[in-house]
Parts: sequence; C-alpha cells; structure tokens
Amino acid sequence: MQRKNICDFVEGDSVEGMFLLSSHQIRLTKSNSQFLSVTVADRTGKISGNCWDIPANISELKDGDFVRVNGSVTTYLGQLQLKYNSVEPVDSSRISVEEKSMLVPCIDQNVEQLYTSLMNSVEKVQDEQMKEMAKFLFVQLKEKFMSYPAAKSVHHAEIGGLLQHSYEVVEYIKAVHSVTPWFDQDITVVAGLFHDIGKLREFSLAGTGLVSDYSAEGQLLGHIYMGADGIADMCKRFGVSAEKTLLLQHLILSHHGELEYGSPVKPATMEAYVLHAADELSARIHSYRDAVKDVEPGHFSEKQFALGGTKVYRPEYSSKSTTTA
Repeated sequence: MQRKNICDFVEGDSVEGMFLLSSHQIRLTKSNSQFLSVTVADRTGKISGNCWDIPANISELKDGDFVRVNGSVTTYLGQLQLKYNSVEPVDSSRISVEEKSMLVPCIDQNVEQLYTSLMNSVEKVQDEQMKEMAKFLFVQLKEKFMSYPAAKSVHHAEIGGLLQHSYEVVEYIKAVHSVTPWFDQDITVVAGLFHDIGKLREFSLAGTGLVSDYSAEGQLLGHIYMGADGIADMCKRFGVSAEKTLLLQHLILSHHGELEYGSPVKPATMEAYVLHAADELSARIHSYRDAVKDVEPGHFSEKQFALGGTKVYRPEYSSKSTTTA
C-alpha cells in the first residue's frame, strides 16, 4: 500500500504505515470500558481517533516516537478521524533518514531567515550592555533555537517551533510599538526573544527531535523560573543595570499573564503586558489554525483544550491553503 500524507486523507481511506505519536491516553466509555485515544502526525498534519482494543505493549508507546498504525479514516461531525485497528511502537534506529524526513513535522518557514531577522532586531537595541548580552546568548544557542519545538503539543510543537514562536512574538511587539510607542521596545524585544529560553532545559527530546517528556528540572522548576534565573546570570556577566535586569526577569516571570496559567506574578509594567499579549497572540493564532486544518468547510472542530473548550468554525468559503500556508 502506497503511503498517503495525512493532509490528503479522505473518508474511507485504509491506512497502514509509520507515523509520529503525538499523544495517547487511556479513557473510559460511558459503560466504564477502557479505550485508547490516539493522535498521530506526519509533516503535513495530525489526525486523532480511538483504538478500542488497548495494545498489550502500551507501556512501550511514548509520545514523540514513531509508531506503526493500521486503521481507516472516518468522519465525525465534519472532522476526519482515524479508527485504529492497531498501534505498535517502532524502533527508530531502523527507520531511514528519508522516511524520517517525511514524518517529522517542521515549521514551514526558513529557519536561517527567521534567525537573521531576529538578530537584526537585536542589533537595533540601544542599550549596549543588553544588546551585547542578547547577541552573545542568541549566537551560543543558535542550533538549539533553530531545532527545538516550542511545546509538546499545544502550539509550535514542530522542529524549529521555538524559533518561529520567538520571531512572531518579537514582530508583534515591534508592530504594537509602531502604533503605541509608549513602552520600552528594547527591553520588551529582548525579553520576547528569550521569554521561553527555559524550555531548552525543560524539555526532553525524543530521537525524532520532538518533545517526548519534561526533564526533572522542567517538572520541579518550570521553564519560566529557569528562564528568569538564567537571564539574571547573563545580565550580571555583561554589566546590564540592576533595574533592567530586574525588569527583564519580571517580563519573563509574568509572560503567562495569570497565576493560574503558571506565572508566579502578573504583568506589573506596560512592557510585561505587551510581552504577555504578544505571546498569547502567537500561541492562539496557531491553535486556531491547527484546530481547523482537517475540518471540512462549513463545520466546527472538536472542542479545543488550548482554546478553553471552544469549537472552532471553518467558514464555507475557506480553502485548504488558508489553513496550511
């Protein structure tokens, strides 16, 4: 059977082949019978569904690794789903480079161009100590920034996702400043570039390069604290003033906006609020786009956890290009 990309699936397709395991979870039916909820992915998209027979080797299934799938494509409430007959782990060492390149989701932008654009933004920072600190750190972490995902599953979860997300946040900050130039763009841009730097220590990556789990540091400290703590050390090394160091830490600590969303403090400066809004906008836009990728025009997605349970509508006039560009 010739392999078909997820973006080309249609109702009635038989599916057999290798995919990336995005997520899996044992759930209960109304009659308390167990089933496995599974989402798999390739470079072109994701598809979710249920496996009604729990695999005997379920303990070997790890999110972010490769799996071999057998099943069929169905439609439920206008959304394509995969009815799994089987989900089996695959030894990644036996998969060719060509096969991996077809499976691993990557961002759809040129990473070198994104990196150059971000470095150009750093070059325009007026505070010399802060600029030199940012340039040094961004060069040191270039390879990781260009390859790390920004999340395990919610948004920008592809190879290069952290770079793309950071780029979007910085561009939104600059756009807001062009309309309302009442806040310090320099410190907000630097914080925007490094607001998720702690994720480089928070994530454990699978052999695919995607996030498979969270490190011990990530689970015990979290990326927000680790990012703020690391930036403070770098500021001290480059002679950034005590007040700007404190403000940079505050921007990173408060960028989730609310205590219940993981920030230990709420935004207490205009710059901190702008960063929070830019971060939220970048994440939400991608979540909305991803929600309707596999939804037929004129239908709603399933409830989106990342969007507060919202069912996202895909307009009848929309085309596939509007959600995959």
